[in-house]
Amino acid sequence: MMPLAPYLVLCPMRIEFDAVGSGLRRAGIGAELAQVVQTGIGAGAIRRALGACNADEADRSADGCGFLEHGSCKAASGDSASCRSGGIRAANVGLAPGGLRGVVLAGLCGGLRSTAAVPAIREVVSASGERWSLDDSGWCAPCGAQRAGRGASGASLVGVDALVPGPEEKRALAAKSGADIVDMECHALAAWGGATGVPWTVVRGVSDRPEDVLPVEVLGWVTAAGDSRPARAVMDMVRKPRLIGHTVNALRRSKEVLPLVAERVALMIREREAQS
Repeated sequence: MMPLAPYLVLCPMRIEFDAVGSGLRRAGIGAELAQVVQTGIGAGAIRRALGACNADEADRSADGCGFLEHGSCKAASGDSASCRSGGIRAANVGLAPGGLRGVVLAGLCGGLRSTAAVPAIREVVSASGERWSLDDSGWCAPCGAQRAGRGASGASLVGVDALVPGPEEKRALAAKSGADIVDMECHALAAWGGATGVPWTVVRGVSDRPEDVLPVEVLGWVTAAGDSRPARAVMDMVRKPRLIGHTVNALRRSKEVLPLVAERVALMIREREAQS
């Protein structure tokens, strides 16, 4: 069984997985340092992916790794150490919390207030009001020495369990949570990090700004595993042409910010390694 790399990078969607994996390779971060995993969308997907970190070796199946119940591992076919959800069980990937130096959640987010394209995140907030502070290095280290937080200089990220589609909903969530950006996964990672003591961080690029609409239909354009469903997207846009403009804008911004997300992930891993 191949040992897990010291850093685990979680990407909910294929578009994020591809961009971040390619960016890390360009930055010279290979399989021995960081493993990139496509988890699927939502807190439940993150919990399932990270749940294998708590599995005993004896509980893992003989033909797989217990990391993703269903997945294909590109590392097994000679690519970088990247796992993508799919139709077959992942192979040759070992996972245990004690071997991890950090977990990164990376990808896209929605904007609730005006921020940088890839804002430095100072805290993660859950919809129920739980808060986790990140230190000046951008990491949360629940069981280790942690430097002072970013204060007012960073963004607050709220994790929710439903899409926040339009300006009105975004304003309401910003007012209720005090957050600047929103995603559907960070609260699951934060809770897991708090329970295990493994250092973690989040790197997000804003795909839809506070004034933008992100149609609720987009959730149907992605499979549970995080892969795109282009035929479904085309059918919806043919039936509802109003979706086209919103979709084109979100895709354009996604392509602009994802390379920046990958650069930030590479920088944070390198800086943490230099400090260790």
